[in-house]
Amino acid sequence: MLPASRQLVTIVAAATSLVLACALPAGADGPAPSARAGDKNAVLSLDESFRTPQNAAQRDWLTKQNTLAAKVGCEVGRQTADRRSSCFVEFIPFRVVQLPSGKEIGRGVIGSGNTTQLDYKSSTYVQDVNLGLVQASGVATLLSRAKVAVDCKASSGGGCTVTGGGGEQWLRYPAQNQHFTFKVTSPGKNISYHQPPVKVTVSNLAAPNKLTRKLGDTAQVRCDSEPVGSGTGRGCVNWTYEPTYTLDTHDPRITQVAWHVYWAQNNLRFKWGLQGKGRPLHHLSDVDLQRYNRQVACPRGKYPGKSCDEYPFAATYEGAGLNSDYSTHAVPLNQNTTEGGSEYRGKFLRENRILDHDAYWVHVKR
Repeated sequence: MLPASRQLVTIVAAATSLVLACALPAGADGPAPSARAGDKNAVLSLDESFRTPQNAAQRDWLTKQNTLAAKVGCEVGRQTADRRSSCFVEFIPFRVVQLPSGKEIGRGVIGSGNTTQLDYKSSTYVQDVNLGLVQASGVATLLSRAKVAVDCKASSGGGCTVTGGGGEQWLRYPAQNQHFTFKVTSPGKNISYHQPPVKVTVSNLAAPNKLTRKLGDTAQVRCDSEPVGSGTGRGCVNWTYEPTYTLDTHDPRITQVAWHVYWAQNNLRFKWGLQGKGRPLHHLSDVDLQRYNRQVACPRGKYPGKSCDEYPFAATYEGAGLNSDYSTHAVPLNQNTTEGGSEYRGKFLRENRILDHDAYWVHVKR
């Protein structure tokens, strides 16, 4: 048996997709050889019991993470998102085992909150990872460290650049959270898609090896320089999220338009834009097709002395020229112009960077 001074220790990961970074001979690939006394090897194990919050410490950490995630909120093991942000929380358990005895000399659970904050007016967005030791015992309490990386080279869309993040940080218990903040930039003027993987590497001074794990889902980012509004320039959004445009029947500037949309959503066959009951609208950028939709729905003189309001909107693929399931109503000209202008629907399209064919919903407050 080896003397105590030469006994080896190693981290045993208890989470899926952990990759061992151990010492192999130059040029070697494939799995490490089986553990034996004197080898710098690691044994990986899974512990499915840590998939969801199990105790008060984990639930408390999740509550604190939610205060950092803006309005989108966070859930364990599931991405929450809106058009400009996302969050994914998970718990990563590990243990430190002495070899050859197999005696456990430390155990820890790392809370991970991975958030994305996008800016519709900027080609640079923030990827932030918050790590903290939620539970720890033995050598895991004071000797654990972590490093985070955002890999633009492995991004599903490619082409991004990344700065920040810092180096390896200590993870102390009780939870002394460490933030790893990155700025990701989408260059150029074309429409680009980015979803760079975020990876965390865990180490412990009592063990020779490190463990690298890909964190959960990040936002599917689309950056563009399309003319979605004056002065916006290039910007980025979570393009897979379908946002909601809200109208208020109590708003005196658009009251009659809002009531018409409400009536149409509840009486048309396909209940266009009514989330949970109908089908979404899809933005139409072609101005000639928009004009055609208006001509079909509202021929000149249809409502003498009034403005003709159509729903679904002319600037959608569900407009009257492309879809026979539509409604029109006579409304004051100023209300019709205001609702379709830059302060209402134009602002919604601009701040959500709604491009051609993008889906969205319409909610009417009563």
